[in-house]
Amino acid sequence: MKIRSKIVVHPLYYVVAFISFFTGYFKAFSIYTIIILVHELGHVVAALILKWPIKKVTIYPFGCMTTFDNKLNSSVYEEFLVLIYGPLFQILFNMLYPTSYHYFILLFNLLPIYPLDGSKILFLILNKICLLYTSDAADDRIS
Repeated sequence: MKIRSKIVVHPLYYVVAFISFFTGYFKAFSIYTIIILVHELGHVVAALILKWPIKKVTIYPFGCMTTFDNKLNSSVYEEFLVLIYGPLFQILFNMLYPTSYHYFILLFNLLPIYPLDGSKILFLILNKICLLYTSDAADDRIS
């Protein structure tokens, strides 16, 4: 499977990179981009371990998004692993190359706002709680 052919760079990314070069923020933009790519690499590695087919990885000016072509009802465990590998890779990268950018990106990404990882993790937790609650209620009706 060729991952490289599935990487798509949004045209606006080039515009922002060009502007950052001429305004003196290219170093910060480059560090930010590397951190985002390492984070997204974590999601891709987890998907490859679980043998999820990757549709594409899109690089935007202020983030990245991996689209999977996986089955509709994946287990909560598998989805949680794919979600958590991104922040874990980012934390490991922070140990190798510590910058203040890591904390901002990590905390921002864990906010419960769609389509960030925090919203998906919250959804999985609430889904698990609701499944536990509904299965307990069903057991009470049967008894």
